[in-house]
Amino acid sequence: MHRTWLDLKARITGGDPESILEGVYFGERYLYSRYDDVLGELNFPESLQADRDSLVRQRDELGEALNQINDVYRAFQNQS
Repeated sequence: MHRTWLDLKARITGGDPESILEGVYFGERYLYSRYDDVLGELNFPESLQADRDSLVRQRDELGEALNQINDVYRAFQNQS
């Protein structure tokens, strides 16, 4: 659904890179917060520890992607 929203936003804004980057950042930040919510709210039994570890890795990778998106966005803003 997020991808569809970004496609629609690109058509509406004429492919404005700043607007698209904002949309990407917003979506990734939302996903990151959901991972944090799940990891903070659920008590994983020992039998599911490997699954929890997998979620932590995914969240951390998402955090790295957020940092990269933020760097690209800031670089774009400095060029404008």
